[in-house]
Amino acid sequence: MTKVFIAQKMTGLTEKEVMKNRKICEDYFKEHLSEEYPEVEFIDNYTPEAAPKEAVKTTHERLWYLGHSLQLLSTADLVIFAVDAPNAKGCVVERMICEMYNIPYIEMEFRMFNPMIRTACWNLAHQFEEE
Repeated sequence: MTKVFIAQKMTGLTEKEVMKNRKICEDYFKEHLSEEYPEVEFIDNYTPEAAPKEAVKTTHERLWYLGHSLQLLSTADLVIFAVDAPNAKGCVVERMICEMYNIPYIEMEFRMFNPMIRTACWNLAHQFEEE
């Protein structure tokens, strides 16, 4: 069983948005990597409980969540970075941790994520071939 950690942006998103994006990552993983990883367990790294009052008082609440996330990351066999990960501070730290501690990771590709953009790029590429 491969334990998979999903690194995704969570700041500023509702629980519904976080779960929707998480489902997209899980589906992507199953669609593209099920042969290589037939049995997976996705680590539940969404933390709806509130950070301790001490963290909130010092304005480091997000750091508390990142610390909790890193604890969960330490149990992963593999990490998948969502499309929005490069724009999220916590995900940047998680990627550095993966690199420093040799935790294998996979990045979702934007062109594979959004079919409309993939189609537009394909059409544009073929338009230049014809000219």
